[in-house]
Amino acid sequence: MKTRVITAVLALAALSLSACDEEPSASISTTGLKLNAHVTVNEDGSDVFMSVDKPGSAWDTDYTLSGSDSLWIDLSGGRKQVDDGALFGGYWTKFDGDELPSTVQVGFSRSGADMNATVPMPQKFALLAPAIQSTWSRSQPLTLRWTSPARDSVQITVTGDCIEQAQFDVQVPESGTFTVPAGSLHTAAAYPASATCWMAVGISRIQQSVTPAPFVGGTLIGERNERFLLSSSQ
Repeated sequence: MKTRVITAVLALAALSLSACDEEPSASISTTGLKLNAHVTVNEDGSDVFMSVDKPGSAWDTDYTLSGSDSLWIDLSGGRKQVDDGALFGGYWTKFDGDELPSTVQVGFSRSGADMNATVPMPQKFALLAPAIQSTWSRSQPLTLRWTSPARDSVQITVTGDCIEQAQFDVQVPESGTFTVPAGSLHTAAAYPASATCWMAVGISRIQQSVTPAPFVGGTLIGERNERFLLSSSQ
């Protein structure tokens, strides 16, 4: 299941930035407002992306906050404005540390009136196997194990200088384990088949939902990432 809907759209928008149409957010009625939010927890902090939209808008329409309009995130009573403009449209902010409450409120305000929604955050987890910075042969299967199996979507992403990037979707409900099949990672074209390099393995646990009323749609994504290094050989 493809879960990174917002990320994919933003990647396309970044390629067509010069063609984006800028519209003031005040042109959107609060009775026809879509809200998108993507909260990502990484080992070095938490990233928050938010944007507003209206039904029927083109994907490359860039709605900029205007008038009294604001976007915000509330972490257990501590509200923070999300107002750093992102190059690809929308707004962004960052929190230090990797601890977030299980309930994350995001919202839109106009003239002192709030509209809010709850971002579904996946359960925290930790890597059990393999050992970090161990050596793994690409001709052998690689079994990953992590704590706290849940009904969240899980994606495995593997990158490295000497290999082609690969992505695997874990069946839901996940069991806390996944095996990368032997031979499923391919040597990058610029390297010999015998190349050895550091390989980054990312495990992303994701929850996604449609933004509920009083909004008229949009996407809410909560994501937790764990990343570790292995030495990859032929």
